[in-house]
Amino acid sequence: YRVEEKVLHGYVRAIGPGKQNEEGVTIPLEISVGDRVAVDRVAGNPVEVDGKTLKIYNEKDIICVIDEVKNENN
Repeated sequence: YRVEEKVLHGYVRAIGPGKQNEEGVTIPLEISVGDRVAVDRVAGNPVEVDGKTLKIYNEKDIICVIDEVKNENN
């Protein structure tokens, strides 16, 4: 199989605060809004927003960051 057939590329449009560990401490995400990422084609949950179908992914569904947005946190 070809990798291109299994992977989608897209841009991060929004992120949440992160995931809480067993102690209740929030672990920040390693991605930022605007990052270009690769995700598995079958991952994610489709949602409709303003007439467009978008997908919501967990951070674990992201294969890699292709292009990282440079901001004050980087």
